[in-house]
Amino acid sequence: MSIIKWNEDLIIGIGNIDEQHRHLINIINELHLAVEYAEGAGAILRLLDELHRYAHQHFGAEEALLDRHDYPSKEDHAEEHRQFICRLDELKTGYQSSSEVLTVHVRDFLLSWFFNHIRTSDMEYKQYLEQKKVVLLR
Repeated sequence: MSIIKWNEDLIIGIGNIDEQHRHLINIINELHLAVEYAEGAGAILRLLDELHRYAHQHFGAEEALLDRHDYPSKEDHAEEHRQFICRLDELKTGYQSSSEVLTVHVRDFLLSWFFNHIRTSDMEYKQYLEQKKVVLLR
C-alpha cells in the first residue's frame, strides 16, 4: 500500500518538476514498503541511495528554474534542499549502524519533509512563477 498518493494539491504546473515529484513519491513509497515488509538493509540502503541521487537531480532542476526566473527566495529554497540532503545522509549513516530503530524515523522524516516542502515552499515559488506567467494556471 502506498503511503503517499499523488493528488492535485501537489501539482506545481511545470511538467518536469511535477514528474520529478511523482518519481520522488514512488521512491518514498518503495522505501515504505521495504520497511513494512522487512526487505532488509540491502534493499533499504539501495532505496536511500536512489533517493539521495534523485533528490540531487531534482533539486538541481528546481534551483536552476528558480534562478532562471530570479525567484527572490531562491537561496532559502536551496538551503532547505541542502538541509534535506544533510539529514538524509545522517539518517542513512544512523540506519547503517542501527537499522531496526531508524527505519521508522527515515520514513517519518521523508513524509513530513516532502509534504511540508511541496505544500509550503514549492507552492510559494509556484505562486511567484504564476505571476510571471511561467506556470500554466489550472
